Amino acid sequence: MLPTASSKRRTFAARYFARSKSLVMGEQSRSPGQPPCPRRLGPVLKAGWLKKQRSIMKNWQQRWFVLRGDQLFYYKDKDESKPQGFISLQGTQVTELLPGPEDPGKHLFEISPGGAGEREKVPANPEALLLMASSQRDMEDWVQAIRRVIWAPFGGAPSPTAEPAS
Repeated sequence: MLPTASSKRRTFAARYFARSKSLVMGEQSRSPGQPPCPRRLGPVLKAGWLKKQRSIMKNWQQRWFVLRGDQLFYYKDKDESKPQGFISLQGTQVTELLPGPEDPGKHLFEISPGGAGEREKVPANPEALLLMASSQRDMEDWVQAIRRVIWAPFGGAPSPTAEPAS
């Protein structure tokens, strides 16, 4: 039996995303274990508000995101000390998405499976976590910060103008 898109999403989610029990009925917990303690991962590399698309209902939730080490934590509010969930950035890639006609003015990017060496651009990956920034500049700053973390084990991020080899 071939895996369905939803089973692929669950597999990816179980591996890359973890979160505490959701308050929304019907949304499954994605937590394979205890999240790492954010403070033990070093200094905050970037923090700010982003909107996160929910996996089941596809609506947007505003969350406070904090990038520490190779983990991207998200909180319901800026003043909370316990993260609502986190995303391990190891083995992922981040891609800026061009807004389509149905979402003009949205500054979208996604974090999806695929190591740093797999730089092909696949728009709207069904296994991706879709995020929205409040401005183009904010989106570019987040993408750049996340890419630095993803590429750090490989000696740093590639040039933003570098094209993947054909």
